[in-house]
Amino acid sequence: MVDQELPNAQFHRYQAPEAVPHSEESQSNVTAALTKMGLSEETAQKLGSGIGNLNLQGSLNKARDYARSNPGRFLGGMAAAVIGAGLLARGMKRR
Repeated sequence: MVDQELPNAQFHRYQAPEAVPHSEESQSNVTAALTKMGLSEETAQKLGSGIGNLNLQGSLNKARDYARSNPGRFLGGMAAAVIGAGLLARGMKRR
């Protein structure tokens, strides 16, 4: 099998050895975004570090377990969320 995709598209962009790692770069981006929203630098750093420490895998596992044990409730909740998001988007589009 021959790979038809460009080789450079298969890898992350080049990063110099002395550059800031992507994981730390995204952390500073969160802090910068929170600062632009009007939060103080200290508060933005606290919130940014809190966001970085979230346990998403544990939350996903809880949601999967709940969906397996209560499929009707889960699907009903998802349908309500989709309908609500559609109504919200429609209402915002009218403005």
